[in-house]
Amino acid sequence: MTAQPPVALVVEDDEAIRALYVAAFRLRGFLVDEAEFAHVAIDRLSERAYDVLVLDLMLPIESGVYVVDKVRTLPPPRPEIIIITGADSSAVKAIDRSLVRAILFKPINIKALIAYATEVVEEKRAAG
Repeated sequence: MTAQPPVALVVEDDEAIRALYVAAFRLRGFLVDEAEFAHVAIDRLSERAYDVLVLDLMLPIESGVYVVDKVRTLPPPRPEIIIITGADSSAVKAIDRSLVRAILFKPINIKALIAYATEVVEEKRAAG
């Protein structure tokens, strides 16, 4: 039986950056959904199980912190969360770190992001 491709949700309000992340994940074999706003991300998270959630911390209207808080209410399996931010340390301190696998600061290395996300998925799947 062939393993299912990993599934990622990319939440980023900058359209060009979001498109770059989505394209990079797809090249690595991920199925990818995307969202520009927190409320759209929460809707997507309630509709589908994701292996990885790549989340910009500074979103318009509701922040990435709000999305992380909502992930806590999801039934298992919850996605592994990778935060990407250019925010200062006060915004980062507001995050529930128990739900977050990594926090990466902009500018990020796309290859490193994809490699890390792939590793996270492999670990998650190996753990069952």
